[in-house]
Amino acid sequence: MQEHSRRAQCAPFRQNPRTERAHARRVHAMVAFIHAEITVGAVFKNGRAFPRWFLYRGRKISVKEVTYFWEKRQGALIVFCFAVTDGANLYSLSFRPEKLAWSLEAVEDS
Repeated sequence: MQEHSRRAQCAPFRQNPRTERAHARRVHAMVAFIHAEITVGAVFKNGRAFPRWFLYRGRKISVKEVTYFWEKRQGALIVFCFAVTDGANLYSLSFRPEKLAWSLEAVEDS
């Protein structure tokens, strides 16, 4: 139970004004909570990560924009969360530096 609620906190849907407005425009959008480890191509600069692409269902998804970024703590650990878009869909990614692992938390299809 704790694992599900911890991961759900990385889903930006309905948590920030920008995605809230986007959701209001896309009434028929569907959110799927994935919670799967993925391969990500990212640039690390000035102590921050910038995801550029990731592999999802055998496809390479190019990140056109990081729409929102935030950090959260899990005890002594920090998880970096990203809301990104490919121009059509909104994805929630998380990065756990202690494991050097990326996860796809959720997808909002348009």
